[in-house]
Amino acid sequence: MDLLKELSNMTERVIGAEWKVRFVFVQKDSEKDGFSVESRENKIYITGRNGISLASGFHFYLKNYAHVNYDPLFVSNVKMPDRLPEVPERIERENQFDIRYALNYCTYSYTMAFWNWEKYEKFLDWCAMNGVNLMLDIVGQEEVQRRLLEKYGYTEEEVKKYIPGPAYFAWFFMQNMSGFGGPLPDEWFSERVKLAHRIHERMRVFGIKSVLQGYAGMVPADFAEKHPDAEVIPQGTWCGFERPHMLRTCGVGPGKKDYFACMAADFYQIQKELFGDITDYYSVDPFHEGGQTGDMDLKEVYYHVQEAMLKSDPKAVWVLQQWQGQITDEKLGGLAKAEQALVLDLQADLRSYADVMERNHVPWVWCMLHNFGGRMGVTGDLVTLVEEIPKAYQKSGYMTGIGIAPEGFGHTPVVYELLF
Repeated sequence: MDLLKELSNMTERVIGAEWKVRFVFVQKDSEKDGFSVESRENKIYITGRNGISLASGFHFYLKNYAHVNYDPLFVSNVKMPDRLPEVPERIERENQFDIRYALNYCTYSYTMAFWNWEKYEKFLDWCAMNGVNLMLDIVGQEEVQRRLLEKYGYTEEEVKKYIPGPAYFAWFFMQNMSGFGGPLPDEWFSERVKLAHRIHERMRVFGIKSVLQGYAGMVPADFAEKHPDAEVIPQGTWCGFERPHMLRTCGVGPGKKDYFACMAADFYQIQKELFGDITDYYSVDPFHEGGQTGDMDLKEVYYHVQEAMLKSDPKAVWVLQQWQGQITDEKLGGLAKAEQALVLDLQADLRSYADVMERNHVPWVWCMLHNFGGRMGVTGDLVTLVEEIPKAYQKSGYMTGIGIAPEGFGHTPVVYELLF
Protein backbone atom coordinates (compact mmCIF):
# COMPACT_ATOMS: atom_id res chain seq x y z
CA MET A 1 0.00 0.00 0.00
CA ASP A 2 1.09 3.57 -0.69
CA LEU A 3 2.75 5.13 2.37
CA LEU A 4 0.88 8.45 2.26
CA LYS A 5 -2.45 6.66 1.94
CA GLU A 6 -1.60 4.49 4.93
CA LEU A 7 -0.67 7.54 6.99
CA SER A 8 -4.04 9.04 6.12
CA ASN A 9 -5.68 5.79 7.22
CA MET A 10 -3.66 5.92 10.45
CA THR A 11 -4.97 9.44 11.08
CA GLU A 12 -8.51 8.11 10.75
CA ARG A 13 -7.81 5.18 13.07
CA VAL A 14 -6.30 7.41 15.73
CA ILE A 15 -8.49 10.53 15.80
CA GLY A 16 -11.35 9.97 13.33
CA ALA A 17 -12.20 10.23 9.64
CA GLU A 18 -13.19 13.90 9.83
CA TRP A 19 -9.57 14.91 10.47
CA LYS A 20 -7.96 13.07 7.54
CA VAL A 21 -8.10 16.04 5.17
CA ARG A 22 -6.56 18.36 7.75
CA PHE A 23 -3.20 16.54 7.89
CA VAL A 24 -0.92 16.60 4.86
CA PHE A 25 2.04 14.20 4.83
CA VAL A 26 5.01 15.00 2.58
CA GLN A 27 7.80 12.47 2.02
CA LYS A 28 11.23 14.00 1.50
CA ASP A 29 14.74 12.51 1.44
CA SER A 30 17.10 13.29 4.31
CA GLU A 31 20.13 11.69 5.94
CA LYS A 32 18.51 11.00 9.32
CA ASP A 33 15.06 10.20 10.60
CA GLY A 34 13.33 13.40 11.55
CA PHE A 35 10.31 15.52 10.80
CA SER A 36 9.04 19.03 10.43
CA VAL A 37 5.57 20.26 11.43
CA GLU A 38 3.96 23.51 10.31
CA SER A 39 0.57 25.15 9.78
CA ARG A 40 -0.47 26.13 6.27
CA GLU A 41 -3.85 26.85 4.73
CA ASN A 42 -5.69 25.73 7.87
CA LYS A 43 -3.96 22.36 7.67
CA ILE A 44 -1.04 20.69 9.39
CA TYR A 45 1.84 19.79 7.06
CA ILE A 46 4.19 17.07 8.26
CA THR A 47 7.39 16.35 6.33
CA GLY A 48 9.72 13.37 6.84
CA ARG A 49 11.80 10.80 5.00
CA ASN A 50 9.78 7.67 5.86
CA GLY A 51 6.65 6.41 7.57
CA ILE A 52 8.21 6.40 11.02
CA SER A 53 9.36 10.01 10.70
CA LEU A 54 5.98 11.15 9.41
CA ALA A 55 4.03 9.22 12.05
CA SER A 56 6.33 10.64 14.73
CA GLY A 57 5.64 14.17 13.49
CA PHE A 58 1.91 13.47 13.65
CA HIS A 59 2.33 12.19 17.22
CA PHE A 60 4.39 15.24 18.17
CA TYR A 61 1.64 17.55 16.97
CA LEU A 62 -1.13 15.63 18.73
CA LYS A 63 0.68 15.68 22.07
CA ASN A 64 2.04 19.20 22.04
CA TYR A 65 -0.68 21.16 20.26
CA ALA A 66 -3.93 19.19 20.28
CA HIS A 67 -3.23 17.73 23.76
CA VAL A 68 -4.27 14.31 22.53
CA ASN A 69 -2.56 11.09 23.59
CA TYR A 70 -2.85 7.81 21.70
CA ASP A 71 -1.96 4.77 23.81
CA PRO A 72 -3.75 1.51 22.89
CA LEU A 73 -1.51 -0.35 25.37
CA PHE A 74 -3.05 1.51 28.32
CA VAL A 75 -5.73 4.12 27.69
CA SER A 76 -6.05 6.88 25.10
CA ASN A 77 -7.38 10.41 25.19
CA VAL A 78 -8.15 11.15 21.55
CA LYS A 79 -10.80 13.83 21.88
CA MET A 80 -9.68 16.52 19.48
CA PRO A 81 -10.34 20.22 20.17
CA ASP A 82 -13.12 21.90 18.22
CA ARG A 83 -10.60 23.88 16.19
CA LEU A 84 -7.28 22.58 14.87
CA PRO A 85 -4.56 24.36 16.90
CA GLU A 86 -2.02 26.22 14.77
CA VAL A 87 1.73 25.74 14.96
CA PRO A 88 3.06 29.34 15.25
CA GLU A 89 6.44 28.53 13.72
CA ARG A 90 7.78 25.57 11.78
CA ILE A 91 9.03 22.86 14.15
CA GLU A 92 11.94 20.57 13.17
CA ARG A 93 13.20 17.52 15.03
CA GLU A 94 15.95 15.01 14.18
CA ASN A 95 16.50 11.59 15.76
CA GLN A 96 20.02 11.03 17.02
CA PHE A 97 19.63 7.25 17.48
CA ASP A 98 19.89 4.95 14.47
CA ILE A 99 17.93 2.20 16.25
CA ARG A 100 14.73 2.48 18.29
CA TYR A 101 13.91 -1.05 19.34
CA ALA A 102 10.78 -2.67 20.80
CA LEU A 103 9.70 -5.86 22.56
CA ASN A 104 10.91 -8.72 24.68
CA TYR A 105 10.22 -12.40 24.01
CA CYS A 106 8.17 -12.33 27.21
CA THR A 107 5.91 -9.57 25.89
CA TYR A 108 4.61 -12.00 23.30
CA SER A 109 3.48 -14.38 26.05
CA TYR A 110 2.55 -12.15 28.98
CA THR A 111 0.62 -9.56 26.97
CA MET A 112 0.32 -10.48 23.28
CA ALA A 113 -0.28 -14.26 23.28
CA PHE A 114 -3.76 -14.08 21.74
CA TRP A 115 -3.68 -10.75 19.93
CA ASN A 116 -5.54 -10.53 16.63
CA TRP A 117 -4.96 -8.12 13.74
CA GLU A 118 -7.10 -5.41 15.34
CA LYS A 119 -4.77 -5.24 18.33
CA TYR A 120 -1.60 -5.52 16.24
CA GLU A 121 -2.76 -2.76 13.90
CA LYS A 122 -3.21 -0.35 16.81
CA PHE A 123 0.10 -1.39 18.29
CA LEU A 124 1.96 -0.84 15.01
CA ASP A 125 0.41 2.64 14.74
CA TRP A 126 1.70 3.32 18.26
CA CYS A 127 5.16 1.99 17.35
CA ALA A 128 5.41 4.18 14.25
CA MET A 129 4.17 7.23 16.15
CA ASN A 130 6.85 6.65 18.78
CA GLY A 131 9.66 6.23 16.25
CA VAL A 132 10.22 2.47 16.61
CA ASN A 133 12.15 1.15 13.61
CA LEU A 134 13.24 -2.32 14.80
CA MET A 135 10.92 -4.85 16.46
CA LEU A 136 11.16 -8.44 17.66
CA ASP A 137 8.78 -10.42 15.47
CA ILE A 138 7.99 -14.06 16.35
CA VAL A 139 4.40 -14.31 15.06
CA GLY A 140 4.12 -17.40 12.87
CA GLN A 141 7.43 -18.95 13.95
CA GLU A 142 5.56 -22.10 14.99
CA GLU A 143 5.08 -22.87 11.29
CA VAL A 144 8.83 -22.55 10.71
CA GLN A 145 9.38 -25.13 13.43
CA ARG A 146 6.65 -27.39 12.04
CA ARG A 147 8.10 -27.42 8.52
CA LEU A 148 11.67 -27.84 9.76
CA LEU A 149 10.88 -30.81 11.98
CA GLU A 150 8.66 -32.50 9.41
CA LYS A 151 11.64 -32.37 7.04
CA TYR A 152 13.59 -34.34 9.67
CA GLY A 153 11.03 -37.08 10.15
CA TYR A 154 8.58 -35.69 12.68
CA THR A 155 4.84 -36.16 12.28
CA GLU A 156 2.45 -33.25 12.72
CA GLU A 157 1.24 -34.75 16.01
CA GLU A 158 4.82 -35.01 17.29
CA VAL A 159 5.46 -31.39 16.35
CA LYS A 160 2.29 -30.26 18.13
CA LYS A 161 3.38 -32.19 21.22
CA TYR A 162 6.75 -30.37 21.12
CA ILE A 163 5.50 -26.80 20.65
CA PRO A 164 3.88 -25.29 23.77
CA GLY A 165 0.74 -23.18 24.05
CA PRO A 166 0.86 -19.46 23.11
CA ALA A 167 1.28 -18.26 26.69
CA TYR A 168 4.61 -20.12 26.78
CA PHE A 169 6.03 -19.21 23.36
CA ALA A 170 8.54 -16.82 24.93
CA TRP A 171 10.29 -19.58 26.78
CA PHE A 172 10.08 -21.98 23.85
CA PHE A 173 11.69 -19.59 21.38
CA MET A 174 14.35 -18.73 23.98
CA GLN A 175 15.04 -22.50 24.17
CA ASN A 176 14.04 -22.96 27.80
CA MET A 177 11.01 -25.27 27.60
CA SER A 178 8.71 -27.18 25.26
CA GLY A 179 5.32 -28.83 25.12
CA PHE A 180 3.59 -27.25 28.10
CA GLY A 181 0.17 -25.70 27.47
CA GLY A 182 -0.32 -27.39 24.09
CA PRO A 183 -1.18 -28.86 21.72
CA LEU A 184 -2.01 -26.04 19.34
CA PRO A 185 -5.24 -26.28 17.30
CA ASP A 186 -4.83 -27.55 13.73
CA GLU A 187 -5.79 -24.20 12.23
CA TRP A 188 -3.37 -22.24 14.40
CA PHE A 189 -0.36 -22.59 12.10
CA SER A 190 -1.91 -21.23 8.90
CA GLU A 191 -3.84 -18.50 10.71
CA ARG A 192 -0.72 -17.18 12.43
CA VAL A 193 1.22 -17.13 9.17
CA LYS A 194 -1.58 -15.09 7.60
CA LEU A 195 -1.45 -12.72 10.58
CA ALA A 196 2.33 -12.48 10.24
CA HIS A 197 2.00 -11.48 6.59
CA ARG A 198 -0.40 -8.65 7.51
CA ILE A 199 1.96 -7.47 10.25
CA HIS A 200 4.99 -7.61 7.93
CA GLU A 201 3.24 -5.63 5.20
CA ARG A 202 2.25 -2.85 7.61
CA MET A 203 5.76 -2.79 9.07
CA ARG A 204 7.18 -2.57 5.55
CA VAL A 205 4.98 0.41 4.71
CA PHE A 206 5.91 2.24 7.90
CA GLY A 207 9.60 1.30 7.69
CA ILE A 208 9.83 -0.91 10.79
CA LYS A 209 12.31 -3.78 10.42
CA SER A 210 11.52 -7.24 11.81
CA VAL A 211 13.86 -9.17 14.09
CA LEU A 212 13.08 -12.74 13.08
CA GLN A 213 14.22 -15.92 14.80
CA GLY A 214 17.74 -17.26 14.46
CA TYR A 215 18.90 -20.85 14.86
CA ALA A 216 21.30 -22.14 17.51
CA GLY A 217 20.61 -25.88 17.34
CA MET A 218 17.39 -26.43 19.33
CA VAL A 219 15.75 -29.84 18.68
CA PRO A 220 13.25 -32.09 20.51
CA ALA A 221 14.60 -34.36 23.23
CA ASP A 222 14.09 -37.48 21.07
CA PHE A 223 16.03 -36.18 18.04
CA ALA A 224 18.91 -38.61 18.50
CA GLU A 225 16.45 -41.52 18.59
CA LYS A 226 15.26 -40.55 15.11
CA HIS A 227 18.77 -39.71 13.91
CA PRO A 228 21.39 -41.97 15.60
CA ASP A 229 24.18 -40.25 13.64
CA ALA A 230 23.40 -36.92 15.35
CA GLU A 231 25.35 -35.54 18.29
CA VAL A 232 22.86 -34.01 20.69
CA ILE A 233 23.56 -32.41 24.06
CA PRO A 234 20.80 -32.76 26.69
CA GLN A 235 20.06 -29.42 28.31
CA GLY A 236 18.55 -30.50 31.60
CA THR A 237 15.68 -28.55 33.10
CA TRP A 238 14.63 -24.93 33.50
CA CYS A 239 12.27 -24.06 36.38
CA GLY A 240 11.16 -27.69 36.48
CA PHE A 241 10.51 -27.96 32.72
CA GLU A 242 12.61 -30.15 30.44
CA ARG A 243 14.56 -27.98 28.05
CA PRO A 244 14.80 -28.82 24.34
CA HIS A 245 18.08 -30.54 23.50
CA MET A 246 20.81 -28.83 21.47
CA LEU A 247 22.67 -30.13 18.47
CA ARG A 248 26.41 -30.11 18.74
CA THR A 249 27.32 -26.87 17.03
CA CYS A 250 30.94 -27.69 16.25
CA GLY A 251 33.46 -30.52 16.44
CA VAL A 252 31.25 -33.44 15.40
CA GLY A 253 32.91 -36.78 16.13
CA PRO A 254 33.88 -39.60 13.70
CA GLY A 255 30.94 -41.28 12.02
CA LYS A 256 28.59 -38.49 13.03
CA LYS A 257 26.80 -36.00 10.78
CA ASP A 258 26.91 -32.21 11.21
CA TYR A 259 23.18 -31.77 11.69
CA PHE A 260 23.58 -28.23 12.98
CA ALA A 261 24.90 -26.91 9.67
CA CYS A 262 22.16 -28.75 7.74
CA MET A 263 19.30 -27.71 10.00
CA ALA A 264 20.46 -24.10 10.27
CA ALA A 265 20.50 -23.82 6.47
CA ASP A 266 17.06 -25.43 6.25
CA PHE A 267 15.70 -23.22 9.05
CA TYR A 268 16.68 -19.96 7.34
CA GLN A 269 15.48 -21.21 3.95
CA ILE A 270 12.07 -22.23 5.32
CA GLN A 271 11.73 -18.92 7.15
CA LYS A 272 12.51 -17.03 3.95
CA GLU A 273 10.03 -19.11 1.97
CA LEU A 274 7.31 -18.36 4.51
CA PHE A 275 7.90 -14.65 5.08
CA GLY A 276 10.04 -13.46 2.20
CA ASP A 277 13.32 -11.57 2.27
CA ILE A 278 12.05 -8.97 4.74
CA THR A 279 14.94 -8.35 7.12
CA ASP A 280 18.61 -8.91 7.96
CA TYR A 281 18.04 -9.11 11.76
CA TYR A 282 17.84 -12.46 13.60
CA SER A 283 17.57 -13.12 17.33
CA VAL A 284 18.73 -16.22 19.19
CA ASP A 285 20.62 -16.80 22.45
CA PRO A 286 22.43 -20.13 22.84
CA PHE A 287 22.08 -21.56 26.35
CA HIS A 288 19.72 -18.84 27.56
CA GLU A 289 19.44 -18.87 31.37
CA GLY A 290 21.53 -21.99 31.70
CA GLY A 291 21.74 -25.16 29.68
CA GLN A 292 24.70 -27.44 29.05
CA THR A 293 27.54 -26.73 26.62
CA GLY A 294 29.17 -30.13 27.09
CA ASP A 295 32.79 -30.00 26.01
CA MET A 296 32.14 -27.36 23.36
CA ASP A 297 34.15 -24.15 23.42
CA LEU A 298 31.78 -21.19 23.78
CA LYS A 299 33.79 -19.11 21.34
CA GLU A 300 33.39 -21.84 18.75
CA VAL A 301 29.65 -22.07 19.43
CA TYR A 302 29.13 -18.36 18.86
CA TYR A 303 31.32 -18.41 15.77
CA HIS A 304 29.39 -21.24 14.14
CA VAL A 305 25.94 -19.88 15.06
CA GLN A 306 26.78 -16.57 13.41
CA GLU A 307 28.56 -18.24 10.49
CA ALA A 308 25.41 -20.25 9.69
CA MET A 309 23.39 -17.04 9.83
CA LEU A 310 25.79 -15.27 7.47
CA LYS A 311 25.76 -18.16 5.00
CA SER A 312 22.01 -17.72 4.68
CA ASP A 313 22.14 -13.92 4.67
CA PRO A 314 25.54 -12.22 4.21
CA LYS A 315 24.07 -8.99 5.64
CA ALA A 316 22.69 -10.76 8.72
CA VAL A 317 22.85 -8.95 12.05
CA TRP A 318 22.74 -11.28 15.05
CA VAL A 319 20.58 -9.76 17.80
CA LEU A 320 21.55 -10.98 21.29
CA GLN A 321 20.15 -10.32 24.77
CA GLN A 322 22.48 -9.00 27.45
CA TRP A 323 20.44 -10.33 30.34
CA GLN A 324 21.87 -10.57 33.85
CA GLY A 325 25.42 -10.67 32.55
CA GLN A 326 24.89 -13.59 30.15
CA ILE A 327 26.83 -11.89 27.36
CA THR A 328 30.52 -12.25 28.18
CA ASP A 329 33.92 -11.45 26.69
CA GLU A 330 34.32 -15.12 25.82
CA LYS A 331 31.07 -15.25 23.82
CA LEU A 332 31.60 -11.96 21.99
CA GLY A 333 35.22 -12.89 21.35
CA GLY A 334 34.00 -15.80 19.22
CA LEU A 335 31.85 -13.78 16.84
CA ALA A 336 32.62 -14.26 13.16
CA LYS A 337 31.80 -10.59 12.53
CA ALA A 338 31.45 -8.41 15.63
CA GLU A 339 30.24 -5.48 13.55
CA GLN A 340 27.28 -7.59 12.40
CA ALA A 341 26.02 -8.27 15.90
CA LEU A 342 23.67 -6.14 17.97
CA VAL A 343 23.36 -6.67 21.72
CA LEU A 344 20.27 -5.50 23.59
CA ASP A 345 21.35 -4.30 27.03
CA LEU A 346 18.00 -5.56 28.18
CA GLN A 347 17.74 -4.04 31.66
CA ALA A 348 19.95 -0.98 31.40
CA ASP A 349 17.33 0.91 33.39
CA LEU A 350 18.16 -1.30 36.39
CA ARG A 351 21.79 -2.26 35.75
CA SER A 352 23.74 -1.79 32.57
CA TYR A 353 26.18 -4.45 31.37
CA ALA A 354 27.39 -2.37 28.44
CA ASP A 355 31.11 -2.50 29.32
CA VAL A 356 31.56 -5.94 27.79
CA MET A 357 30.10 -4.75 24.47
CA GLU A 358 32.34 -1.69 24.49
CA ARG A 359 35.45 -3.81 25.18
CA ASN A 360 34.62 -6.09 22.28
CA HIS A 361 33.59 -3.31 19.87
CA VAL A 362 30.06 -4.71 19.44
CA PRO A 363 27.09 -2.38 18.71
CA TRP A 364 24.48 -2.32 21.45
CA VAL A 365 21.13 -0.78 22.42
CA TRP A 366 20.21 0.82 25.77
CA CYS A 367 16.94 -0.87 26.75
CA MET A 368 14.36 -0.22 29.44
CA LEU A 369 12.93 -3.50 30.71
CA HIS A 370 10.52 -1.81 33.11
CA ASN A 371 8.10 -4.66 33.80
CA PHE A 372 8.70 -8.17 35.10
CA GLY A 373 6.13 -10.93 34.69
CA GLY A 374 3.35 -8.67 33.42
CA ARG A 375 2.81 -7.48 36.99
CA MET A 376 0.50 -4.54 37.54
CA GLY A 377 1.49 -1.41 39.44
CA VAL A 378 2.92 2.06 39.06
CA THR A 379 6.60 1.51 38.35
CA GLY A 380 9.52 3.01 36.47
CA ASP A 381 12.48 5.25 37.29
CA LEU A 382 11.98 8.47 35.36
CA VAL A 383 15.19 10.03 36.67
CA THR A 384 17.23 7.10 35.31
CA LEU A 385 15.75 7.58 31.84
CA VAL A 386 16.47 11.29 31.84
CA GLU A 387 20.01 11.03 33.20
CA GLU A 388 21.46 7.67 32.17
CA ILE A 389 20.56 7.52 28.46
CA PRO A 390 22.43 10.74 27.57
CA LYS A 391 25.36 9.74 29.82
CA ALA A 392 25.64 6.31 28.19
CA TYR A 393 25.46 7.80 24.71
CA GLN A 394 28.09 10.46 25.40
CA LYS A 395 30.69 8.05 26.78
CA SER A 396 29.98 5.12 24.44
CA GLY A 397 31.68 4.27 21.19
CA TYR A 398 29.20 1.54 20.23
CA MET A 399 25.74 2.49 21.59
CA THR A 400 23.54 2.65 18.50
CA GLY A 401 20.10 3.19 19.95
CA ILE A 402 17.45 2.94 22.63
CA GLY A 403 14.67 0.46 23.16
CA ILE A 404 11.89 -0.96 25.27
CA ALA A 405 11.94 -4.60 26.39
CA PRO A 406 9.03 -4.99 28.84
CA GLU A 407 7.95 -8.44 29.91
CA GLY A 408 4.40 -7.08 29.88
CA PHE A 409 2.54 -3.94 28.81
CA GLY A 410 -0.46 -2.29 30.41
CA HIS A 411 0.51 0.33 32.94
CA THR A 412 2.69 3.37 33.69
CA PRO A 413 2.62 4.77 30.13
CA VAL A 414 4.66 7.81 31.17
CA VAL A 415 7.90 5.79 31.08
CA TYR A 416 7.37 4.85 27.41
CA GLU A 417 6.39 8.41 26.51
CA LEU A 418 9.53 9.69 28.21
CA LEU A 419 11.94 7.16 26.73
CA PHE A 420 10.78 7.71 23.15
